[in-house]
Amino acid sequence: MPDESADVLVTVQAQQRRAISQFLRSLTWLIAAGVLLRLTVRDALPVVAVLFYALPLPVLLGLATLRTGGAGLWQPRRSAWMWVGITSLLAVWCVTANYRRHVPETAPRSLRVLCWNAARAEGGWNDEVADVVRSEQPDIVALIEAGGWIEDLQEFWAAHCPEYEQVILDGAMLCLIRVRPGLSVGQGTSFPLSTGGSAGQVDILWDDAPLAVVLVDIKSNPLRHRADPLAALARYVDALADRPVMVLGDFNTPPESVHFRPLRVLHQEAFETVGDGYAPTWPLPIPVLHLDQVWTNRHVRLLHCIRRGTVQSDHRPVVAEITLTPSD
Repeated sequence: MPDESADVLVTVQAQQRRAISQFLRSLTWLIAAGVLLRLTVRDALPVVAVLFYALPLPVLLGLATLRTGGAGLWQPRRSAWMWVGITSLLAVWCVTANYRRHVPETAPRSLRVLCWNAARAEGGWNDEVADVVRSEQPDIVALIEAGGWIEDLQEFWAAHCPEYEQVILDGAMLCLIRVRPGLSVGQGTSFPLSTGGSAGQVDILWDDAPLAVVLVDIKSNPLRHRADPLAALARYVDALADRPVMVLGDFNTPPESVHFRPLRVLHQEAFETVGDGYAPTWPLPIPVLHLDQVWTNRHVRLLHCIRRGTVQSDHRPVVAEITLTPSD
Protein backbone atom coordinates (compact mmCIF):
# COMPACT_ATOMS: atom_id res chain seq x y z
CA MET A 1 0.00 0.00 0.00
CA PRO A 2 2.72 2.59 0.80
CA ASP A 3 4.34 1.95 -2.60
CA GLU A 4 1.02 2.40 -4.39
CA SER A 5 0.34 5.67 -2.53
CA ALA A 6 3.80 6.94 -3.43
CA ASP A 7 3.27 6.03 -7.08
CA VAL A 8 -0.06 7.87 -7.12
CA LEU A 9 1.57 10.94 -5.54
CA VAL A 10 4.38 10.92 -8.09
CA THR A 11 1.86 10.61 -10.91
CA VAL A 12 -0.21 13.51 -9.60
CA GLN A 13 2.87 15.68 -9.18
CA ALA A 14 4.01 14.88 -12.71
CA GLN A 15 0.58 15.81 -14.07
CA GLN A 16 0.66 19.08 -12.15
CA ARG A 17 4.11 19.91 -13.52
CA ARG A 18 2.95 19.18 -17.06
CA ALA A 19 -0.15 21.35 -16.59
CA ILE A 20 1.92 24.22 -15.20
CA SER A 21 4.45 23.88 -17.99
CA GLN A 22 1.68 23.92 -20.60
CA PHE A 23 0.09 26.96 -18.98
CA LEU A 24 3.38 28.86 -18.97
CA ARG A 25 4.04 27.94 -22.62
CA SER A 26 0.56 29.16 -23.57
CA LEU A 27 1.21 32.47 -21.81
CA THR A 28 4.54 32.78 -23.61
CA TRP A 29 2.98 32.21 -27.04
CA LEU A 30 0.10 34.61 -26.29
CA ILE A 31 2.46 37.38 -25.21
CA ALA A 32 4.72 36.78 -28.20
CA ALA A 33 1.74 36.88 -30.58
CA GLY A 34 0.46 40.13 -29.08
CA VAL A 35 3.85 41.85 -29.30
CA LEU A 36 4.48 40.58 -32.83
CA LEU A 37 1.10 41.86 -34.04
CA ARG A 38 1.77 45.31 -32.60
CA LEU A 39 5.14 45.47 -34.32
CA THR A 40 3.87 44.25 -37.70
CA VAL A 41 0.39 44.02 -39.27
CA ARG A 42 -1.69 45.05 -36.22
CA ASP A 43 -5.35 44.66 -37.29
CA ALA A 44 -4.78 44.88 -41.05
CA LEU A 45 -5.86 41.26 -41.56
CA PRO A 46 -9.33 40.19 -40.39
CA VAL A 47 -8.01 36.79 -39.29
CA VAL A 48 -5.75 38.37 -36.62
CA ALA A 49 -7.67 41.54 -35.83
CA VAL A 50 -9.60 39.95 -32.96
CA LEU A 51 -6.36 38.91 -31.28
CA PHE A 52 -4.96 42.41 -31.74
CA TYR A 53 -8.01 43.98 -30.07
CA ALA A 54 -7.98 41.40 -27.27
CA LEU A 55 -4.32 42.03 -26.40
CA PRO A 56 -3.82 45.76 -25.77
CA LEU A 57 -0.64 46.74 -23.98
CA PRO A 58 -2.17 46.79 -20.45
CA VAL A 59 -3.38 43.21 -20.99
CA LEU A 60 0.01 42.13 -22.35
CA LEU A 61 1.64 43.68 -19.30
CA GLY A 62 -0.72 41.79 -17.00
CA LEU A 63 0.00 38.50 -18.80
CA ALA A 64 3.74 39.13 -18.64
CA THR A 65 3.51 39.86 -14.91
CA LEU A 66 1.69 36.55 -14.45
CA ARG A 67 4.31 34.79 -16.57
CA THR A 68 7.09 36.32 -14.47
CA GLY A 69 5.47 35.04 -11.31
CA GLY A 70 5.19 31.56 -12.83
CA ALA A 71 8.85 31.61 -13.83
CA GLY A 72 9.84 32.67 -10.32
CA LEU A 73 7.87 29.83 -8.72
CA TRP A 74 8.42 26.93 -11.11
CA GLN A 75 11.38 27.64 -13.37
CA PRO A 76 15.13 28.20 -13.00
CA ARG A 77 16.34 31.57 -11.75
CA ARG A 78 17.77 32.50 -15.15
CA SER A 79 14.30 32.16 -16.74
CA ALA A 80 12.76 34.22 -13.94
CA TRP A 81 15.22 37.07 -14.49
CA MET A 82 14.62 36.94 -18.23
CA TRP A 83 10.90 37.44 -17.65
CA VAL A 84 11.58 40.27 -15.20
CA GLY A 85 13.41 42.00 -18.05
CA ILE A 86 10.63 41.33 -20.58
CA THR A 87 7.97 42.57 -18.18
CA SER A 88 9.98 45.71 -17.44
CA LEU A 89 10.25 46.49 -21.16
CA LEU A 90 6.51 45.96 -21.60
CA ALA A 91 5.83 48.23 -18.62
CA VAL A 92 7.87 51.02 -20.20
CA TRP A 93 6.08 50.50 -23.53
CA CYS A 94 2.67 50.50 -21.83
CA VAL A 95 3.33 53.68 -19.85
CA THR A 96 4.80 55.47 -22.87
CA ALA A 97 1.86 54.53 -25.07
CA ASN A 98 -0.97 55.10 -22.59
CA TYR A 99 0.04 58.01 -20.37
CA ARG A 100 0.26 61.65 -21.37
CA ARG A 101 1.17 64.81 -19.50
CA HIS A 102 0.07 68.13 -20.96
CA VAL A 103 -0.36 71.53 -19.35
CA PRO A 104 -3.75 72.97 -20.37
CA GLU A 105 -3.48 75.73 -22.94
CA THR A 106 -5.73 78.78 -22.93
CA ALA A 107 -7.37 80.83 -25.65
CA PRO A 108 -9.43 84.05 -25.64
CA ARG A 109 -12.47 81.94 -26.50
CA SER A 110 -12.93 78.21 -26.29
CA LEU A 111 -15.52 75.45 -26.25
CA ARG A 112 -15.69 72.67 -23.71
CA VAL A 113 -16.75 69.34 -25.23
CA LEU A 114 -17.94 66.17 -23.50
CA CYS A 115 -18.07 62.84 -25.32
CA TRP A 116 -19.56 59.90 -23.45
CA ASN A 117 -20.92 56.46 -24.25
CA ALA A 118 -23.75 56.29 -21.73
CA ALA A 119 -24.26 52.54 -22.32
CA ARG A 120 -28.00 53.19 -22.71
CA ALA A 121 -28.12 54.18 -19.02
CA GLU A 122 -28.75 50.60 -18.01
CA GLY A 123 -28.95 51.72 -14.41
CA GLY A 124 -31.77 54.08 -15.38
CA TRP A 125 -31.92 57.70 -16.50
CA ASN A 126 -31.45 59.39 -13.15
CA ASP A 127 -29.85 62.41 -11.52
CA GLU A 128 -26.47 60.68 -11.40
CA VAL A 129 -26.43 60.30 -15.20
CA ALA A 130 -27.30 63.97 -15.66
CA ASP A 131 -24.62 64.92 -13.11
CA VAL A 132 -21.94 63.42 -15.39
CA VAL A 133 -22.86 66.11 -17.90
CA ARG A 134 -23.65 68.96 -15.52
CA SER A 135 -20.44 68.55 -13.52
CA GLU A 136 -18.30 69.39 -16.56
CA GLN A 137 -20.43 72.34 -17.75
CA PRO A 138 -19.70 71.55 -21.40
CA ASP A 139 -20.81 73.64 -24.36
CA ILE A 140 -21.25 70.59 -26.59
CA VAL A 141 -22.21 67.07 -25.45
CA ALA A 142 -21.99 63.98 -27.66
CA LEU A 143 -23.88 61.08 -26.09
CA ILE A 144 -23.36 57.68 -27.69
CA GLU A 145 -25.71 54.80 -26.94
CA ALA A 146 -28.16 57.26 -25.45
CA GLY A 147 -30.88 54.61 -25.83
CA GLY A 148 -34.48 54.60 -24.68
CA TRP A 149 -37.61 56.01 -26.29
CA ILE A 150 -36.98 59.30 -28.06
CA GLU A 151 -39.80 61.05 -26.23
CA ASP A 152 -38.52 59.88 -22.84
CA LEU A 153 -34.99 60.91 -23.76
CA GLN A 154 -36.07 64.40 -24.78
CA GLU A 155 -38.14 64.80 -21.64
CA PHE A 156 -35.29 63.65 -19.39
CA TRP A 157 -32.69 66.05 -20.79
CA ALA A 158 -35.16 68.93 -21.02
CA ALA A 159 -35.87 68.48 -17.30
CA HIS A 160 -32.29 67.94 -16.14
CA CYS A 161 -30.38 70.19 -18.56
CA PRO A 162 -32.87 72.81 -19.75
CA GLU A 163 -30.08 75.14 -20.86
CA TYR A 164 -29.22 72.78 -23.75
CA GLU A 165 -30.76 72.33 -27.17
CA GLN A 166 -31.15 68.72 -28.31
CA VAL A 167 -30.37 67.11 -31.65
CA ILE A 168 -31.30 63.43 -31.83
CA LEU A 169 -29.53 61.33 -34.46
CA ASP A 170 -30.03 57.80 -35.74
CA GLY A 171 -28.17 55.00 -33.97
CA ALA A 172 -29.15 56.17 -30.45
CA MET A 173 -26.91 59.24 -30.55
CA LEU A 174 -27.76 62.59 -28.99
CA CYS A 175 -26.03 65.96 -29.23
CA LEU A 176 -26.67 68.64 -26.60
CA ILE A 177 -25.61 72.23 -27.31
CA ARG A 178 -25.61 74.87 -24.61
CA VAL A 179 -27.81 77.87 -25.29
CA ARG A 180 -25.45 80.83 -24.97
CA PRO A 181 -24.62 84.01 -26.88
CA GLY A 182 -22.68 83.32 -30.07
CA LEU A 183 -23.54 79.61 -30.19
CA SER A 184 -26.41 78.38 -32.34
CA VAL A 185 -27.50 75.02 -33.72
CA GLY A 186 -28.30 74.20 -37.31
CA GLN A 187 -29.29 71.02 -39.07
CA GLY A 188 -28.70 67.47 -37.81
CA THR A 189 -28.14 64.77 -40.43
CA SER A 190 -27.62 61.01 -39.90
CA PHE A 191 -25.71 58.72 -42.25
CA PRO A 192 -24.46 55.10 -42.18
CA LEU A 193 -20.81 54.08 -42.10
CA SER A 194 -20.89 51.33 -44.70
CA THR A 195 -22.30 48.35 -42.78
CA GLY A 196 -20.18 48.92 -39.71
CA GLY A 197 -21.74 51.73 -37.73
CA SER A 198 -23.70 54.95 -37.52
CA ALA A 199 -22.78 58.62 -37.68
CA GLY A 200 -24.46 61.97 -37.72
CA GLN A 201 -23.48 65.57 -38.42
CA VAL A 202 -24.66 68.55 -36.39
CA ASP A 203 -23.92 71.98 -37.84
CA ILE A 204 -23.10 74.65 -35.28
CA LEU A 205 -22.41 78.36 -35.67
CA TRP A 206 -19.93 79.78 -33.19
CA ASP A 207 -19.66 83.55 -33.46
CA ASP A 208 -20.76 83.19 -37.10
CA ALA A 209 -18.02 80.60 -37.79
CA PRO A 210 -19.28 77.15 -38.88
CA LEU A 211 -18.30 74.05 -36.90
CA ALA A 212 -19.27 70.59 -38.15
CA VAL A 213 -19.69 68.17 -35.23
CA VAL A 214 -19.75 64.53 -36.38
CA LEU A 215 -20.89 61.90 -33.87
CA VAL A 216 -19.71 58.33 -34.46
CA ASP A 217 -20.62 54.89 -33.14
CA ILE A 218 -18.71 52.02 -34.79
CA LYS A 219 -20.25 48.60 -34.20
CA SER A 220 -18.48 46.75 -31.40
CA ASN A 221 -18.46 43.23 -32.88
CA PRO A 222 -14.72 42.32 -32.89
CA LEU A 223 -15.32 39.96 -35.83
CA ARG A 224 -16.51 42.87 -38.00
CA HIS A 225 -13.64 44.41 -39.95
CA ARG A 226 -13.05 48.11 -39.23
CA ALA A 227 -11.60 49.02 -42.64
CA ASP A 228 -14.88 49.89 -44.41
CA PRO A 229 -16.59 52.04 -41.74
CA LEU A 230 -13.44 54.00 -40.91
CA ALA A 231 -12.66 54.56 -44.59
CA ALA A 232 -16.25 55.74 -45.15
CA LEU A 233 -15.93 58.12 -42.19
CA ALA A 234 -12.63 59.52 -43.51
CA ARG A 235 -14.17 60.15 -46.96
CA TYR A 236 -17.14 61.92 -45.40
CA VAL A 237 -15.19 64.26 -43.11
CA ASP A 238 -12.46 64.90 -45.70
CA ALA A 239 -15.19 66.42 -47.87
CA LEU A 240 -15.71 68.98 -45.07
CA ALA A 241 -12.04 70.01 -45.05
CA ASP A 242 -12.83 73.65 -45.91
CA ARG A 243 -14.36 74.24 -42.45
CA PRO A 244 -13.67 73.35 -38.81
CA VAL A 245 -14.59 69.72 -38.12
CA MET A 246 -14.74 67.74 -34.87
CA VAL A 247 -15.34 63.97 -35.03
CA LEU A 248 -16.11 62.27 -31.72
CA GLY A 249 -17.71 59.17 -30.31
CA ASP A 250 -17.16 55.50 -29.59
CA PHE A 251 -14.95 54.12 -32.36
CA ASN A 252 -14.71 50.65 -30.79
CA THR A 253 -11.23 50.61 -32.32
CA PRO A 254 -7.98 51.71 -30.65
CA PRO A 255 -6.17 54.63 -32.34
CA GLU A 256 -3.16 52.45 -33.14
CA SER A 257 -5.30 50.53 -35.63
CA VAL A 258 -4.02 50.69 -39.20
CA HIS A 259 -7.54 51.57 -40.33
CA PHE A 260 -7.22 55.08 -38.88
CA ARG A 261 -4.59 55.96 -41.50
CA PRO A 262 -7.09 57.59 -43.90
CA LEU A 263 -8.53 59.72 -41.08
CA ARG A 264 -5.06 60.73 -39.87
CA VAL A 265 -4.23 62.38 -43.20
CA LEU A 266 -6.28 65.48 -42.31
CA HIS A 267 -7.15 64.94 -38.64
CA GLN A 268 -5.50 64.54 -35.25
CA GLU A 269 -6.70 62.72 -32.15
CA ALA A 270 -7.18 64.93 -29.11
CA PHE A 271 -5.70 62.76 -26.36
CA GLU A 272 -2.66 61.86 -28.46
CA THR A 273 -2.07 65.58 -29.03
CA VAL A 274 -2.96 67.35 -25.77
CA GLY A 275 -4.00 64.52 -23.45
CA ASP A 276 -3.39 64.47 -19.72
CA GLY A 277 -3.62 61.18 -17.79
CA TYR A 278 -4.37 57.58 -18.73
CA ALA A 279 -5.67 57.09 -22.26
CA PRO A 280 -7.86 53.91 -22.16
CA THR A 281 -11.58 54.51 -21.68
CA TRP A 282 -13.10 51.01 -21.60
CA PRO A 283 -14.08 48.87 -19.72
CA LEU A 284 -14.55 50.41 -16.32
CA PRO A 285 -13.50 49.80 -13.59
CA ILE A 286 -10.21 48.73 -15.23
CA PRO A 287 -10.03 50.34 -18.69
CA VAL A 288 -7.51 48.84 -21.11
CA LEU A 289 -8.70 50.10 -24.54
CA HIS A 290 -8.75 53.65 -25.89
CA LEU A 291 -12.09 53.48 -27.72
CA ASP A 292 -13.72 56.86 -27.06
CA GLN A 293 -11.98 59.54 -29.08
CA VAL A 294 -12.12 63.11 -30.34
CA TRP A 295 -10.60 64.00 -33.73
CA THR A 296 -10.26 67.46 -35.27
CA ASN A 297 -8.97 68.92 -38.53
CA ARG A 298 -6.51 71.77 -39.04
CA HIS A 299 -9.16 74.45 -38.53
CA VAL A 300 -9.59 73.40 -34.88
CA ARG A 301 -6.91 73.95 -32.26
CA LEU A 302 -6.87 71.46 -29.39
CA LEU A 303 -6.18 72.93 -25.96
CA HIS A 304 -6.60 70.06 -23.51
CA CYS A 305 -8.11 66.57 -23.22
CA ILE A 306 -8.80 64.47 -20.13
CA ARG A 307 -10.85 61.46 -19.03
CA ARG A 308 -13.23 61.26 -16.11
CA GLY A 309 -14.38 58.38 -13.93
CA THR A 310 -17.99 57.27 -13.54
CA VAL A 311 -20.07 54.39 -12.24
CA GLN A 312 -22.96 55.17 -14.59
CA SER A 313 -21.39 53.44 -17.61
CA ASP A 314 -18.57 51.11 -18.53
CA HIS A 315 -17.03 53.94 -20.62
CA ARG A 316 -15.07 56.87 -19.23
CA PRO A 317 -16.31 60.31 -20.34
CA VAL A 318 -13.87 62.27 -22.51
CA VAL A 319 -13.58 66.03 -21.97
CA ALA A 320 -11.79 68.30 -24.46
CA GLU A 321 -11.21 72.02 -24.80
CA ILE A 322 -11.02 73.43 -28.31
CA THR A 323 -10.83 76.71 -30.14
CA LEU A 324 -10.81 77.61 -33.81
CA THR A 325 -7.67 78.50 -35.68
CA PRO A 326 -7.56 81.91 -37.36
CA SER A 327 -9.04 81.95 -40.86
CA ASP A 328 -6.55 81.80 -43.71
